Amino acid sequence: MNRIFFTLLISVIAKPLAAASFDCETARARIEKTVCADAELSHLDGLLGRFYHGARQQLAENSACLDTDQRRWLRAVRDACAAAACLKKVYLERLAELVALQPGMNIPRHLELPVYPALLWAIAPLPELKAAPRVAPHPLQVEGKLDFGCPECGYFLRADGGKTYVLIHDVFLGGATATQLAVLRETSREARLVARGFARTDDPRQAGFDNQHCVYLHQAP
Repeated sequence: MNRIFFTLLISVIAKPLAAASFDCETARARIEKTVCADAELSHLDGLLGRFYHGARQQLAENSACLDTDQRRWLRAVRDACAAAACLKKVYLERLAELVALQPGMNIPRHLELPVYPALLWAIAPLPELKAAPRVAPHPLQVEGKLDFGCPECGYFLRADGGKTYVLIHDVFLGGATATQLAVLRETSREARLVARGFARTDDPRQAGFDNQHCVYLHQAP
């Protein structure tokens, strides 16, 4: 199994409080050795494995987006740390990012997490667009309020100033995404959300996210 997934998966058998989500006896990488040498870090790594598994289940058919984002986090955030203090900080932030997608049983009592954008949903790439011409992706992040309707004819964020950015068109809605976005629209009417992904470039008349890539929707802190 690729070593990257040792930090993602947790055994179905209960582990001790300080157990990491991977086998410390096989640890070779610098970060893994640092985690294994620190009881608190080992506990946070094991808890993150549980949170990751819980979030994947909640995201259902969109769970591959979390796989992609976790690889990004491991490479660009966790592995950039040079000391245990940095690792503890980024582990707690990642737990705070995934906590909204957890069943109650996954959240330990008295767990204190920092204020951090919480991942509410991820929209998987649309199979219908798989064969569409591709251009170089341009990262896009937008903060605004979630809404649904036309002329956007789908779910969109309305940013400050009134400009709208389409998250997904209604013709592509279905499954868990249709249900979850409807719930978020009802429960987050006054909340500001942050969408992260890549900009759509095929239609200059309408700003939005490229549904050839994952779109991540967070609660703004």
